[in-house]
Amino acid sequence: MTEVERSLNFFNSINRTAQMGKILALGNTMKLRGLQKYLAQNLGMEVVSINEFRGLSGSAVVKSPQFIENLPSFGVCYGLCIQSQDNGVLSTNLLPGEILKARMMRAKKPWAVAAAAALLIGCGVGYAGSWREFNTSLLEPYEVKGGAFDQVKTVVEDSGKFLKDFDAEQANYNRIDAAGQNLALIPERQFLWPTLFKALGECLPQAGKKPADHFSKEIGKRDQIHVATLDCEYFPELEKWFAGVKEQYLLHNPGLLKAAAKTGDDKTEPVDPAAAAPTDTAAASAEADPEIGPKGKGYVIEIRGYHFHNESAIARERGAQYVQNTLIKNMENQKIVIKRLNGKSETVTLKQLGVEYPVIVSKFSLIQDVMVPNPQATSVNPMGNPLPPAPVPVAPPVPSPNGALPPPPLAAAVFEVPAKKYAFVLQFAWRPLTESERDAAEQERIVKVNKEKAEATANAATQPEA
Repeated sequence: MTEVERSLNFFNSINRTAQMGKILALGNTMKLRGLQKYLAQNLGMEVVSINEFRGLSGSAVVKSPQFIENLPSFGVCYGLCIQSQDNGVLSTNLLPGEILKARMMRAKKPWAVAAAAALLIGCGVGYAGSWREFNTSLLEPYEVKGGAFDQVKTVVEDSGKFLKDFDAEQANYNRIDAAGQNLALIPERQFLWPTLFKALGECLPQAGKKPADHFSKEIGKRDQIHVATLDCEYFPELEKWFAGVKEQYLLHNPGLLKAAAKTGDDKTEPVDPAAAAPTDTAAASAEADPEIGPKGKGYVIEIRGYHFHNESAIARERGAQYVQNTLIKNMENQKIVIKRLNGKSETVTLKQLGVEYPVIVSKFSLIQDVMVPNPQATSVNPMGNPLPPAPVPVAPPVPSPNGALPPPPLAAAVFEVPAKKYAFVLQFAWRPLTESERDAAEQERIVKVNKEKAEATANAATQPEA
């Protein structure tokens, strides 16, 4: 009884939605008197016995007393018969898996043997073909003295010798050609430095056309920049030089930054932008266009100079801003007239001469109060060489009562005057371009502009009308 209850509980645990209404009593054990009633009382369900099997035919067997007496024992046989006809709700296979697998392998064994034989035959045919091809490529017939291998080796050695001789002659030709090119460019290259000096001289602010005009204004208001020294250094890679001055260049060219800080009015700006804290510029320089800066080899020209134009209350007219708005601005925009080799004049910019990226590299330069020689002094001043005298503006002479004019006033005797001096160091990249190189670059620029115009016209023609 316990085993029956455990079976029923297990069934209910795996089929919680199933409901059992009655139990079918099978087997001759159910012939025991009172067994069905005992099971019904203890299990709480109706226990019924089988009186017949529907669908069975053959009255000689079905109606025989022996079949009727042992009817409960034929339940398993009846169920298997229904299952074999695919009419049963349940499917039960009591055949062991080992026997089923053995029968399946026995049925497929002839086909497996046939497939293996076919594969072995195919491998044999393939091997025979490969062996035949390999046999035709044996080296023994060609390794005899004076055979094909010796002939090929001789040809390879001769070819290597010819290539070596050709490379030597090619290198010699390149050397002679380079020397010839340098000789041919001498007429152009001999004017590179004079042309650069002429261009820099024209970029300096001009106080006047005549020497006397230089002294017509007070020293603090003269449009003059004094050049103390000019030096140069060759760089195989100008990128390395610009990496060290990029921060200063962006400080003086905030428009190149992707996020330029807003500046205040002129009177609130620092005297020297180079003295500003570099932290903001250093952080913003990482956001600048990575293509900024010179490329390739060239010279770095350094100009050390100073000016006294520092009396103005407007920040951009004194200190570093004055250099930026005069000398550097002229270097970037001014055009100069030079002579070509054929004697004709040519108008070019300093960029066409190879001048790029002028930048004030001196940091923390302040305006200093100094004493400078007075150009209006009458004699040699003790600070240096004599300067051209200039008249001192004085009031017109007043006649005396007797009509005689007073003696002329004495010239100024002050040898030094106070001034505000700003010293700076300016550097720029110079990649010298000869006349022929400028012509080639200009031709390339014209072709590029024409191509862009043609593309713009084509794009405009393909766009649908609004």
